[in-house]
Amino acid sequence: MEPVDRPAANGDYISIDFEGRRGGKRMRDAAARDYVVELGADKLVAGFDEKLVGLPPGESTTFSITYSKADQRAQLRGTQVDYTVKVKQVFELTPPDLDDGFVPEISEFATLDELRGEIEERYQEQAEAAAEEMFRRRVIDEVVKNSEIKVPPEMRSERIQEMLREGQSRLPEGITLEQYVTSRGQSMDQLVSELAPEAEMSVARELIVEAIVEAEGIEVSDDEVATQIREDAESGGKDPDELAAEVDRLNGRDKLREDIALRRAVDVLVEEAVPIAPETAEAREKIWTPEDEKKEPGELWTPGSGPAKPQGGSA
Repeated sequence: MEPVDRPAANGDYISIDFEGRRGGKRMRDAAARDYVVELGADKLVAGFDEKLVGLPPGESTTFSITYSKADQRAQLRGTQVDYTVKVKQVFELTPPDLDDGFVPEISEFATLDELRGEIEERYQEQAEAAAEEMFRRRVIDEVVKNSEIKVPPEMRSERIQEMLREGQSRLPEGITLEQYVTSRGQSMDQLVSELAPEAEMSVARELIVEAIVEAEGIEVSDDEVATQIREDAESGGKDPDELAAEVDRLNGRDKLREDIALRRAVDVLVEEAVPIAPETAEAREKIWTPEDEKKEPGELWTPGSGPAKPQGGSA
């Protein structure tokens, strides 16, 4: 970032001192010195940084911001704060030239082609991992959809409560889930109703996979658990012995054994599934294939001439 002697524009970074007052009284939590703002990024409260566009270094301004009634900060929620802001410095972002001379400064590679290749490989691996995980989930969902499994109401209710507790854990200290939901114009009953289908599907997935574990007689040995701990340690940059000790301290080997068994059960399902392209799946959904229409063996099927059942499973 290079300092410039001109009015601030969107895309610039500016250093500011600011102070907020409510009802004429200074707010300690709404003041800072040498605070850096990226104009146009909208990372502050809505309307704040746009008031600073066009101000040169050394100039001050005053304006008011009204905070939303849904703001998570109790001391600011629904209030009007009067700000005084002084622009101390304007910085223009000047990216370095993307060439071989720049690469050694930010990586272990010598050339731009080497760095680009490493980045492309990393993103390719991430994309493949994400696609594989999505496929595994779709396989389980297809099995659930085609099963006759019934989720007991008490299991669904318990899962909803788990989801509510997880939601509460993500909120700032002092804010209850009910307060947050109310601020969004909802009631807790409405939230529970929205969560019910997702909770039921979540339990159904687990029941299906557990049934596969039992049906396939999947068992996990102590050596396999130890191997998993070593692999987890290596991937997380931890000492294998220290991680093993931590797992033992938390009595986590049985849970790890269960996780490995469930993963293998999903592997069984995935191995039997036949992947198809998304556009093929979408096209199949649009084709009307009534069950009561049949084609003679060997007869070519075309859209509009009646149904044809695809061979093998799909997800």
